Amino acid sequence: MYDNLFFIILILGLILLSGFFSITESSIFSLQRYQIDLIKKKSKIGNLLESFIKTPSSIIATILLADEILNVTITSLISAKLDSLLRNQLSEQWISVIAVLITSIIILVFCEIIPKTIGVKFSRTLSVVVARPVGFLNKILFPLTLFFDFISRKLVNLFKVESEVDSVLSSSRITSLIDIGEEEGSVKRSETQLIDNFLKLDEIPLSKILTPVPDLFMLKSSTSKDEALRLATKFGFSRIPVYEGGSDNITGIIYAKDLLNFSGDNIIQLLRDPFFVPVQKKALALLREMQLMRLHMAMVIDEYGRLKGIVTLDDILEEIFGEIQDEKEILDENIFFENNKMYILGGTKIKEFNQTCLFAIHRESGLENLSENILDSQIPENQGIETVGGYIFTKLGRLPKEGESILNGKIELVVEQISNNRITKILLRRNLAKND
Repeated sequence: MYDNLFFIILILGLILLSGFFSITESSIFSLQRYQIDLIKKKSKIGNLLESFIKTPSSIIATILLADEILNVTITSLISAKLDSLLRNQLSEQWISVIAVLITSIIILVFCEIIPKTIGVKFSRTLSVVVARPVGFLNKILFPLTLFFDFISRKLVNLFKVESEVDSVLSSSRITSLIDIGEEEGSVKRSETQLIDNFLKLDEIPLSKILTPVPDLFMLKSSTSKDEALRLATKFGFSRIPVYEGGSDNITGIIYAKDLLNFSGDNIIQLLRDPFFVPVQKKALALLREMQLMRLHMAMVIDEYGRLKGIVTLDDILEEIFGEIQDEKEILDENIFFENNKMYILGGTKIKEFNQTCLFAIHRESGLENLSENILDSQIPENQGIETVGGYIFTKLGRLPKEGESILNGKIELVVEQISNNRITKILLRRNLAKND
């Protein structure tokens, strides 16, 4: 009787140990990058988990070796026990079949499926618990794991297996995380759209977003300073390509501000070097280059050096934030400038405010903070309010007086005019004193 009790306790103990290693494997290797970063902020165990993920071969060998030893032991003990119990009733072949069936079910269900399901579901919590024990075991079994790691590496090299999974899956992982965040309410729909648009930049060639040559405004190199200034003022362009001979021969870029203090007449002296990029380049790559080089315009050429068009910083940002109207262009009737101040009508739709006005008022803060500032200043579109004037009224809880204002992220909305108990004119002002 005591022998049977000891046997049952021993088998249960081995099953629990095998389950522990299955939980260890699934919990550690189902961790996402952001989860490891969160653990690192709270505990040094995060560094240990990060080392497991970066060099997985050794820890995988340790886990599988220990798990395999336990599973073989479980199988051997159960087979031996069944043989002693059924030796007189069944042949050895039938005993072997029964032993295989029983051990397979026990190992598959209790040592693999259930533990690994638990490990994946509670990966962040359980990985912290199992990290130190498995790290200690890894040191003990180091000679064995080193041998198996060497064999596996040789086989991988033999079959020329390359590990490119991380780079291929990075965008899809990010998208999945954002979708989960939106479903749980931790990420706004507008934020999800911005991130999704940004990730798509890596797939968009410049040929899709460039302004083609027939639509370009360019100056001949022989244009006088006065004529160049007149045209720049008339059409509202701050940067203009300059060509000599044909349009394919771009000699430089002239900045309208450089013309103001220039006393000469030959604009060639003011030209800045053009930045040429191939038409096949992706929008995200160009955005990074523009950010590093502090450029706002690129000349797009084909393989034969012919000009296909130009891409500006605004062209790329529009792929992220949607259609953007420059403050020098004829804007929507709801948006206007007076004395270098930006105003909107009280009846401006909140959606239009988020998509158009915020970019215009924030662009002076620079590319580095642009996305953060716009997201911080957006007005929620799911509150049953349609206009910016209505939003101010709701926030204050009463009809405001002229000159009163509210803060919305990095934007101050100032009531400039009220007519017939309606807010009709609003001043937009960046609130530089507000910090996140």
